[in-house]
Amino acid sequence: MKQKIGLILGPLLFLIFYFIPGITGLDDSPRAVLAVTLFVATWWITEAIPIPATSLIPLILLPLTGGTDEVIASSAYADPIVFMYMGGFIIALAIEKWNLHKRIAMTIISMMGTNSNRIILGTMIATAFISMWISNAATA
Repeated sequence: MKQKIGLILGPLLFLIFYFIPGITGLDDSPRAVLAVTLFVATWWITEAIPIPATSLIPLILLPLTGGTDEVIASSAYADPIVFMYMGGFIIALAIEKWNLHKRIAMTIISMMGTNSNRIILGTMIATAFISMWISNAATA
């Protein structure tokens, strides 16, 4: 029920705030950004459609409504830090899928023993070793 309400409420808020300028008293560009924000926030909160799909709405609507141009709208999606984290998460998922994390843990225990100080030392060595090839976020 929440999703159905959000599916209707999001575009309705967009239309009201975008096409009735007297409500906000804003110029065209800020009013367009507000309308798109209300649309996306409503769909995000109610999960009317999947959140990854919802997050792409500003990329389309902001240039169409005059809120901003394509370059500025897409710059938030193409930040190098976003790609760094995405790559790190993909590597982490691959490590988990192939149980490499379990293999590393078992190797540490077999080499270092079960003494807690030696296990901590083994974890530190493994983390330092893995950090040479992948980002610290994925290593953690």
